[in-house]
Amino acid sequence: MRLASSLLDFLRTPRGVLALLAASLAFSAAAAAGLALNRDFFERHVREKYPPPSGLLTELGQSLDSPPGLRRLRGLNPAERRQLYTTWMQVGDAWPSEAPRAMMAVDPATYLDAAFQTLIAGSPEQRRRAVRFLALAGHPAGRELLEEALVRAQSRRETELAAFICDAITHFPERRER
Repeated sequence: MRLASSLLDFLRTPRGVLALLAASLAFSAAAAAGLALNRDFFERHVREKYPPPSGLLTELGQSLDSPPGLRRLRGLNPAERRQLYTTWMQVGDAWPSEAPRAMMAVDPATYLDAAFQTLIAGSPEQRRRAVRFLALAGHPAGRELLEEALVRAQSRRETELAAFICDAITHFPERRER
C-alpha cells in the first residue's frame, strides 16, 4: 500500500503529471510505429467485403437503360444506393454500360465515396472494377479520383494498376460545357 500511496502522491505533482504525459506519448509512438511497420500485413488481410448481391438490385441494375429503371433508381435511399454499387461490383458486367453513368447522375457523393473506399481497401480486382466504374460513369470528380489513385498506385509501385488507371484516364470522356 505504501508504494501505491507514494505513486499517487508523485502523480499529483507537476513533475508526476509530466511523467505520465511522457509515458503516454512514448506508448502512443510505439503503437504507431508498430502499426506502420506492419502495414503490409494489414493491407493483405483487411479487404473490402461485399454481401451477396440482391436479386432485386441485380434486376434494377440490368434495367438502368430504361426510364422505369431510372425511376426506381431515384427512389432508392442512400443505403440502398450503396448496396447497388456493391452489386455492380459483383455482377455489373451483365448490366448495360450506361448503368454507372445513371447511378452517378442520381447520387454522385454516395458513388464517389464507395469507389474511393474500394480504391483504398479493395483487392486488386476490386480496385480495377472501381476504376472501370469511374471511367464508365464519366463524372468530373471521378476523373480527379482516378488521378489521385494513379499517384497512389505509382508511389506504391503497383505498375499493373497504374497502367490500367492511365488507360482509363486516357479514354475518360471530356468534360462537357454547360
